Amino acid sequence: MIYELTFLMPSLAEDKKEEVFQRVLEEIKKEGGEIKDKNIEKRSFVYPVKKNKDGFLATIIFSISKDKIHNIKDFVRKEENILRNIIIKREFFKKDIETIEQKKPIDPTKFTTKLTSKPKKEKAKLEDIDKKLEEILK
Repeated sequence: MIYELTFLMPSLAEDKKEEVFQRVLEEIKKEGGEIKDKNIEKRSFVYPVKKNKDGFLATIIFSISKDKIHNIKDFVRKEENILRNIIIKREFFKKDIETIEQKKPIDPTKFTTKLTSKPKKEKAKLEDIDKKLEEILK
């Protein structure tokens, strides 16, 4: 399966930031994962996250077996320099996978995520409600 791990780190020294990022990459590789793409950039947060107004946004796209993903989740959760994180399953079009393998920039508009929604219930008509009320009141 292909997953995307996105996490926030506080403003750290350059070497400390890279150290945390490399530890996460090494943990993914240790669990048998293959790194497809990675990115890290400085960001200002819209609201303070654990009293931090800015920090780093890191994204790692990787493939790993389903039974190993919980180990990655546990590792990231325990890492003290990660403020927030999310791991999502990614579904790609075939050409997006080829783009990742060729190390070309990814077009995020071409991702598809499976969303399930409940079917909408049909609203009752006023006339039907009036008929039911009359039946009940008789």
